[in-house]
Amino acid sequence: MPEFYQYALLMGKNPSDEWQEGKVDGSGSITFISHEHSKIHQGKFYSLGYSDAALGNGSSLVILATTNSYELHTHITLACGGDASFSVHENPTITSNGSAITPVNHNRTSSKTSTTTFYNTPTLSNNGTLIWSELIVGGSGGITPGGNNAQGIEQTVLAPNTSYVFTLTNTAGTTQPSQIILSYYEV
Repeated sequence: MPEFYQYALLMGKNPSDEWQEGKVDGSGSITFISHEHSKIHQGKFYSLGYSDAALGNGSSLVILATTNSYELHTHITLACGGDASFSVHENPTITSNGSAITPVNHNRTSSKTSTTTFYNTPTLSNNGTLIWSELIVGGSGGITPGGNNAQGIEQTVLAPNTSYVFTLTNTAGTTQPSQIILSYYEV
């Protein structure tokens, strides 16, 4: 078989209606991977996190994201040792960006970098338009006052040239470990 056929790119949907990429490997077999996995191979899949091992009751983790000319396809994972709330706002009024967060490229052999900028602890004079909010219920019953809880939010496409605020607030009544993880690719 000629060399160029060994790396042919095939696209199709699987029975779950998810796009997958198929590649013909050196043996002539077709191997399928998910679209997100394909983005990792292309060096276009990133993630970042912001956490506090002892987030005080009523305190928040806040991440500001400002997209560039690309849509941002995000997957959000949240964790808190007890009850918490989470919200996302669009187009906040920003007084100060805060501290920069550098996203990590999941393909460690790629030199590509994200065009979206991220900051923790921004100063805002207005949160902007609420897109969604969720309650995260912690605790594991019995005599345990709280428990680990992680929650994932399915992929959401964020608009280009727009700012977003992701806020996780500890409402457990006590100090709790808390974390926001954003995984994404730009299109």
